[in-house]
Order: sequence, then structure tokens, then C-alpha cells
Amino acid sequence: MKRFIALALCIGIGLFSVAELDATVWYVHPDSTLNSIQTALNLCLIGDTVLVAPGTYYENLSWPNTQGINLISESGPDTTIIDGGGTGRVITISTGVVATTLINGFTIRNGNAYDGGGIHFYGCSPTITNNTISGNSSNHGGGICCHESSPTITGNTIVNNSSGDYGGGIYCSYSNTSPTITGNTISSNNSWVGGGIRSNWGSNPTIINNTITDNSADRGGGISIGCSASATITGNTISGNSAPYRGGGICCWESSPPITGNMISGNSSGNGGGICCARSASPLISHNTITENTDGICCGNGSFPLIDSNDIYYNIGYGLYNGDGSQLIDA
Repeated sequence: MKRFIALALCIGIGLFSVAELDATVWYVHPDSTLNSIQTALNLCLIGDTVLVAPGTYYENLSWPNTQGINLISESGPDTTIIDGGGTGRVITISTGVVATTLINGFTIRNGNAYDGGGIHFYGCSPTITNNTISGNSSNHGGGICCHESSPTITGNTIVNNSSGDYGGGIYCSYSNTSPTITGNTISSNNSWVGGGIRSNWGSNPTIINNTITDNSADRGGGISIGCSASATITGNTISGNSAPYRGGGICCWESSPPITGNMISGNSSGNGGGICCARSASPLISHNTITENTDGICCGNGSFPLIDSNDIYYNIGYGLYNGDGSQLIDA
């Protein structure tokens, strides 16, 4: 049996709460008494929903220590915007919430912070889906920064973010960081290392079925995996990325991620337009299509990749280059 509770009503569309059993829906609208997302989040109990009407909300949200809050837009990211105002990150989640916590359907833009201009995850594992994360900047993780966190990042558009150091689109760091990054469009982001995605210092993201295009960095234009980090890189389209120094599509540096079943095309770099393996990197590179890059795979600095059953063709330079004393196993 449903139980509805009306807390208040302003001009027919303002502040109200609808509860089924003990879960409450808090409705945020620019013209209502409840016109702040942060205020609504602070009112939530476990399992409550904050439903946000179309509009632009200039806020820097700090997530409360409450499990299972659903932050959902009423009409999707094209019309519902959370703007950080360029003075801090847009959303900070550091309260240990798990996957039952949801952010769905917003444009998250104009954040600026040292870590995670758009969203900063620390010690948590929420779910974010169907958002547009754009125009954010930071030193680490222009769009999203994951520290000691394992969020599910799925079905988002992560575009035009920038980072001074690592991870223009997404940055993952520390050994207990294992986010699931699946089904996203990650494009036109830039950074010094890892224009699209950077995995660092023992982190281990799962990167599956994303479109990673037109990102740029000095090394690892699309994806950079380094410093004893790892990743599972499977089923992605990695195209049109650039890195003047190493790894237009993917750069592996002191790391050995499995790279399987990807389309890696049209990427450019001075060393390894498609994939660069360097500094004792030993990835498995298997069943990929590697085509029309400035070159296919470059291995150097004592790397030991296992390269097997790939389609490597129509690359502008060499398909496979082995130098600097590296070894190719089962090429």
C-alpha cells in the first residue's frame, strides 16, 4: 500500500515530498522553496531520492554520510546543469557510500580543483550514469578523480576536460582503486599524461566498451597505464588520440595490463601511434585491430609484451617496432 506525504507545496511545483513506505522523494525546482540540491541532499535519509527539475544550479556539492541516496534529474543532462562556478569541484564524495548511491542525468561542468574538477571520489563506490561531465579542470582528473575508490562509471559523456598532470578525463590512483569504466564516450580531453584516462600507483580500473576519441597528452593520448598500475582494457574504440612523446592510443609504462579486443585506429605519436610499451612494460596485446595509426606498436626500454593474434595493417609507419633491447613474446 502506498503512503504519500505532502510536506509543502509552493505554486503547484515547489517543495514536496512523496514517500512510499519510508523512502522520500525531495523535489528541487529553481522557483520553489527547495531550490538547492545541497539542501535536499542534507535532508535525505537512507534510500531517499532527490529529483531535480530542469535549470542551472550553481553549487559545489559535498555528499552527506548517508547510503543509497538517488540524485536524479527530471529531464536529463541537456536541461539540468550543476555548475561549479570555476571556484571548486562540482561534486565531492568522500563518505564511504556504495553502489546503491546514484547520480543520473546531469551536466556537471565548470569545476576547478587540485583533484577532480568535476567529481572527486575518495573512499567510496557510488554509481554515476547518463551524465555529461564537461569543461572541468584540475591537476589530477579534470573530469573525474578516483582515489581509493571503486565507483561504477557507465554511460556518461566525458568531454573537454583538462588536467595539468594526470588524467584529463578520468584519473585513478592508489592500490585499492578499481573503478568500472564502461560504455562511456571520453573525448577531447587533455593532460600531460593520459588525455582520456590515467591509471597510476597500483590502481586497477576495468575499461570496457568505451569510445575514447580525440584526446591529447604528452604520453598516452587515449589511455596511460603507469607506475605499477594495471587495468583491463577490452572492447573499446580508441581513435584519433594524439601524444607527441609516447603512445597515441595507449601508453604502458612500468605496467602490464591486458589489452584485448579493441579497435585502435587513427592515433598518432612519435613512438607508438597505436600502442607504446616502455620501461619494463609487459602487457598482453591480443585480438585487437590496430590500423591507420602513425605506427602500430612500439616496444622499448626493456619491455616484454606478449603480442598475439592482432590485425595490424595500414599503419603509416611500421606495424610493429622493437627496439632498445626489448623482447617480443609469441609475436
